[in-house]
Amino acid sequence: MFAVSLRNSPRKPVCTFVALLLMVAGCSDSGQDQSNSGEESIIAIAAHEVDTRELSRPLSLTGLVQPREYVRIHARTSGILESILHEEGDTVAQGEDLARLDLAEQQAELARAQAIEEEAELTYQRTRALYQRESLSSAEYEQARSALAVARSETQLWRARVNFGRIRAPISGMVTERSVEPGEHVEDPQHLFTVANMESLIVRFHVSESDAAHLQAGDALDVTVDALPARTLEGEVRRVFPSADRDSRRVPIEVSLPADTFSQGVRPGYLVRTETRIDRRPDLLTAPTLAVGTEGTGDSRPFVFVVKDDELHRREVTPGITRGPWTEITEGLEPGEIILATNPRDRREGEPVRIVEWLN
Repeated sequence: MFAVSLRNSPRKPVCTFVALLLMVAGCSDSGQDQSNSGEESIIAIAAHEVDTRELSRPLSLTGLVQPREYVRIHARTSGILESILHEEGDTVAQGEDLARLDLAEQQAELARAQAIEEEAELTYQRTRALYQRESLSSAEYEQARSALAVARSETQLWRARVNFGRIRAPISGMVTERSVEPGEHVEDPQHLFTVANMESLIVRFHVSESDAAHLQAGDALDVTVDALPARTLEGEVRRVFPSADRDSRRVPIEVSLPADTFSQGVRPGYLVRTETRIDRRPDLLTAPTLAVGTEGTGDSRPFVFVVKDDELHRREVTPGITRGPWTEITEGLEPGEIILATNPRDRREGEPVRIVEWLN
């Protein structure tokens, strides 16, 4: 391999030749060491210590605050609004007048009906006395009695129409909407007011069919208000509707809010949110979902690689439910065991490894 000239070097020919041989031998040994190192290379892996965690399903919902009890009040007769006694924000009691219509014409008709009723009453009394003395036929008596009944019903009709001129609050609460002004002409059944009970505010959320099965009346739900981010309300599921919406296939649930919610500054129409967990699964033995592999055949069982003595050891396991990055392990592992945290299909039994990262 080497041509060594001894010219001009009479005194050190042997030393030079030996040095060159040592250099060649050194290069050969170095290449062999590198080859052996490649065959016995240690794989750097990410590992996970098997432990328990909660795999309950998270549920995030948004909805609008609304009063549970509210009434939209409509005109029941036509007329001119003579006066409006309350406006938005006013608190009213049940039966209290909200507005009055100018019903002079209806009142005149009521007076006429009452006069006709009085005349019919007198006629009936005279006819009845004659009938009892058998001085009058039964047909004439029945005619007088019928006329009195018609007169009375006419009076009742016009009395009701006059009463319709007083727009009353059907429930106690707060006026939340007024859609008319004094002097306007209203028609039956035009909307005039909305009165709501502010002590019974609710939120209606809409959940999927699968989520609705895990909610029931009495469940607690903490609710946060976008307009008041520092405030959390303790809500309670009041009812789960018996059927889903035909179009969205989502089930409404009604959550009642505390009685003092309105006094805390929460108003109907505010956007609220709730973050909760359903299908409770606490303290389950879990492994990273990516750590559980199969051979891809129908009869193969799932497996993981356990790290022991710096080597990988295949272990068959029985997985349960999966929630995102975590899978329940019902059989095959014990708490505290160390497993490969990544895809096990790329590794082999007995492969030497070194843990460089931990997945928690």
